[in-house]
Amino acid sequence: MFGFSGSIESEVHAALFEDSMLGIAVIARDHKIVATNAEMDRINGFNHPGEPIDAKSLMPEVTEEAQEHVDAVFYSGEPVFNAIVRGPYKDEGRKTYVCDYVPTPRSGEVKYVISIVRPLRVARRTGNPLLEAAERLDTPLP
Repeated sequence: MFGFSGSIESEVHAALFEDSMLGIAVIARDHKIVATNAEMDRINGFNHPGEPIDAKSLMPEVTEEAQEHVDAVFYSGEPVFNAIVRGPYKDEGRKTYVCDYVPTPRSGEVKYVISIVRPLRVARRTGNPLLEAAERLDTPLP
């Protein structure tokens, strides 16, 4: 998968899909989620069943907001970085996330979009002033 030797490839796969603090989902052209990692499952409060599932039926409020970014990547073949999307967090209400949408493969027809999701509180540690402003807007007033 990654082009590394067996044990290194296993470690990289585990780091991305089992131990990552980033939520990762692979989305097909028909807008079905074909794979997620453990963190994405934690964020959304479900376990991916291992077969393609319709994102709209699963999370209609998130899908509507994120769909424009996914469609833009499928259309242009260019990634979208630092998109602000509001969505669920387990069963604890809504949170703000910073999302990247990356096409794959990088050349030719885009077959999948990889969605990389991180909570705003994690993303703002990068020192990006736009993300810091978004967090201020997301913070409830006393």
